[in-house]
Amino acid sequence: MKVIILFSESLHYGLAAASRVMAYAKGLQESGAEVEIVMPYTFVKKNITPFEQDGQFNGVNYKYLSFTNYNPFEKYPKGISHAIAISKTYLSYILYFIYFLTNKSNYQVLFIYKFSSFLTYLFLKFNANKVKVSELCEIPYHDQFGEKKLKNRRIREKYVFPLFDSFVAISENLRIYITEKTGNKAAIIKVPILYQPAQPFITKTIPPIPFFIHSGSLSESKDGIVCMLAAFGKAKNELNIPFHFNITGYLENSPDKNNILAVIEKYRIQDSVFFKGFVSKAELLSLQLGASLAIINKADNEMNHYNFPTKLSEYLTNQIAVIASEVGELKNYLTNNENVYFYKPNDMDGLVNCIKDAMTNIQKREQIAINGRKLAEESFSHTIQGKRLNIFFENLITKK
Repeated sequence: MKVIILFSESLHYGLAAASRVMAYAKGLQESGAEVEIVMPYTFVKKNITPFEQDGQFNGVNYKYLSFTNYNPFEKYPKGISHAIAISKTYLSYILYFIYFLTNKSNYQVLFIYKFSSFLTYLFLKFNANKVKVSELCEIPYHDQFGEKKLKNRRIREKYVFPLFDSFVAISENLRIYITEKTGNKAAIIKVPILYQPAQPFITKTIPPIPFFIHSGSLSESKDGIVCMLAAFGKAKNELNIPFHFNITGYLENSPDKNNILAVIEKYRIQDSVFFKGFVSKAELLSLQLGASLAIINKADNEMNHYNFPTKLSEYLTNQIAVIASEVGELKNYLTNNENVYFYKPNDMDGLVNCIKDAMTNIQKREQIAINGRKLAEESFSHTIQGKRLNIFFENLITKK
């Protein structure tokens, strides 16, 4: 069985979506499937290790249909760089259909990860005789608003979803949603967040001063960074014991920079919060192996009701105790005071109390971290989930 994964982003830039696609690919490949990840285009940035248009990445075959070994936005003025970017984008979509026509006998499964409804519709029509699978890690158009969101969602539900043979849903709420929209006509499998460790687990390091880690966005709307820092500052002032907060990413790039600085000043935690900027995978792993705590501060909204924060699996796998708002799919896997510290969404006092509990009861915190790693190994392993996915795809091929 050969599986083609169509991925709309770049595999080499290490974002959450790329990590999930790679986990799918590695899991399927370890189970005996042949896998190739096909992407529209990419520009090679200066701070990224050079790579070829097609080859292998972490042992998985990949191909960029349209490729430029430099970033035009770093090389040319605004007008020229935008013209290059637009032309490469449209060229890549033409090359997709050439790829389908010239490789139509070389694969059995087409696994699509996040393209526009129009392009997805065309891809599906060009692959009518293949097993067509949709990755569903979030409810469609969650980032839009009002009538525009509802219109685009209805179009996808009415014209695109019926063309798929199956769906891979990341959460129970998404499984229920797609079951209702397809009327039980499509096969559905739930595959939770995945994590593929870079290497076998290494013993945790013990830094002189314990620290929190945050390696998500510096956005209040997405990751609740302002509230997170406020709770950290309040708990630190009430406890009056030393602990730090290491945050990857650049404060200058945050849309909430001013609010973040205001919170840091309000609670006088300038000497306890450190923005690390861009870090390599090796540096990130080192930070995570030294971290005692991480906070996943998600609001109770539509997006978080349906999705499952992928960062959780990375934190748990590296044996970091997690404090999380009790929302969405987390409730189906985690148990309060066993493998997580839960608090109610938007409950600032609840978050502060979790931080104080974790920082004053070290034995409990370490046991929660150990239990969290065990959960990740049992439930979020790319190897275990890859075997399930491989069997699921083979059954679909048999029934096609």
